[in-house]
Amino acid sequence: MSRRPRLLLLTDAFDNTGGGEVVVGHLAEALRERWVVGVLTTTRENDRLVDVEGMPVFSLHSAYHPRLRPLMSILNPMITPKVAAVLRRFRPDVVHAWNVHGHLSYDSLRLARRRGVPVVLTYQDAQPFCYSKFKCWVDPAVPCPRRPDYRAEPRNCRSCRQHYWLFPARNRLVRTYLRRYVDRPVSVSAALAEALVANGLPAPAVVYNGLPLDEPALAEADGGRARERHGWDRGPLLVSGGRLHFFKGQGLAVAAFARVAAERPDARLVILGQRNAFRDGLAGQAAGLGIAEQVSFPGFLDRTAYYDCLAAADLFLNLSTYLDPFPTVNLEAMALGVPVLGTCYGGTPEAVVDGESGCIVNPHDIDGVAGCALRLLEDGAIHTRLARGGRTRVAGKFSVERMARRYEAMYREPRAGT
Repeated sequence: MSRRPRLLLLTDAFDNTGGGEVVVGHLAEALRERWVVGVLTTTRENDRLVDVEGMPVFSLHSAYHPRLRPLMSILNPMITPKVAAVLRRFRPDVVHAWNVHGHLSYDSLRLARRRGVPVVLTYQDAQPFCYSKFKCWVDPAVPCPRRPDYRAEPRNCRSCRQHYWLFPARNRLVRTYLRRYVDRPVSVSAALAEALVANGLPAPAVVYNGLPLDEPALAEADGGRARERHGWDRGPLLVSGGRLHFFKGQGLAVAAFARVAAERPDARLVILGQRNAFRDGLAGQAAGLGIAEQVSFPGFLDRTAYYDCLAAADLFLNLSTYLDPFPTVNLEAMALGVPVLGTCYGGTPEAVVDGESGCIVNPHDIDGVAGCALRLLEDGAIHTRLARGGRTRVAGKFSVERMARRYEAMYREPRAGT
């Protein structure tokens, strides 16, 4: 019996509360029959090693002041020796890094490469060249550009410049690490890949995130159960959410919904996501618009309750205002037969095909968003066609098995020069 190869996944966070972190877990599960898979991640608590159904998960303590992030993204001295120790202990044949710029740092790529094994890096955001959410290229007054200018200017960006002047050499060092220590760069969307190249990084392959369509919480989602649990009547239900943040566009969703509610007073907007200061601001915005009674905030939900809420929706609104690389929630909504009103920025148009599985909109065009929502709510034939198209598209193009096959082929490619 041949030895199964050993794969170590590196990710700053490993849980089931966010899109990127969930995808790493899905990949690990899909590969475990053919690979010995381990995970190296971080925690704000003490170091620990946990066995998750036979898969070792090494969690290393890392905590620092957020102002130090530009420095720590390059090299985190409190964790570097521990990363090296885990690499020696696990003895991987391949290292696959995901988001490591928060705690594990780009220096973990150097340590992995020093082991003489292939290093794959999946870019999940614009952090290699942007200190914040990559938004400075967006002009709200201009229609969605066909060929965006993705060249970043951190010294002139209001969101980035405070971090830039703390460590102006950061991006140059990041490029050096990525060129020198990554064998196979990957992007989760073509939009992000274009932005990476525009900012001096090697062209990555594109591998779309996938969903495990047979996951019980997803396959058995029950929208009626969510409506009954939360007391939502049978009127039209629009859902938005995910991580609650200004850049994610939930404030625009509230503004657009106010115009929908003026035409459809039986409609309701549900905003999913953990309570924070921004969520409280959204509640205040809804009250100011006179729609507080029609906007619900269920708060943190486990996966079953979360999928039930998505399944209850008539429409899902994703109105991100930055280069949101490839939001997993788009796939989740489409898999449940919910048409998506998706932002034209970032990777959403690569998942949601306008007129086939949803509508692509300029999130800053509030009238346009509201008009599209009303059209889909009032035309049952179009709604049914988009719902069916979304299910078909996810099953054919965005399964976790398809994603795993693409990555596995990369793992088995010989390294350049060997």
